[in-house]
Amino acid sequence: MIYNITDYLESTSLKYPDKTAVCDETDSITYSALKHTSIRIGSALNSLGILQSEPVGIFIKKSVDAVLSVFGIAYSGGLYSYFNDELPDKRLVDMQSVLNCRFIITNKELYERATLIFKNAAVLDISELKQ
Repeated sequence: MIYNITDYLESTSLKYPDKTAVCDETDSITYSALKHTSIRIGSALNSLGILQSEPVGIFIKKSVDAVLSVFGIAYSGGLYSYFNDELPDKRLVDMQSVLNCRFIITNKELYERATLIFKNAAVLDISELKQ
C-alpha cells in the first residue's frame, strides 16, 4: 500500500529503474537516480536539523531539481512549500512571513535573490545538497 510520495517513488524505481522519471528543457533523471539523489538530499536536510512536518521552501524554477527537492524534503520528514520565482518579491516575503520556513532550497541562478527575499532563513544550494 502506498502512503506517501516516497512510497510511490520506491515502488516505481524498483519496477522501472532506468526509465525517465522527470525531464525539463536541459536535464532528465531516471527513477533510480531520482530515488538515490532524493535520499541524499533528505539526509543532508536531516543533518541540518529538519523537524518532522517542518515546512521547507523550494525556490527553484519548475525543473528536475524542483522535483528532487520535493522528494528530498519528503524523505527528510519535512513538508515542502513551493515559492514560484515568477511572483513579486513582496508576495514571496508575505508567504514566508506566514510559513516561517527555516530552510529554503534554491539553485545558483536564484541564490542571490533568495538571500534577499528570505532573510530569516538558511538558503541552501540544491547542487550542494545533491552531493
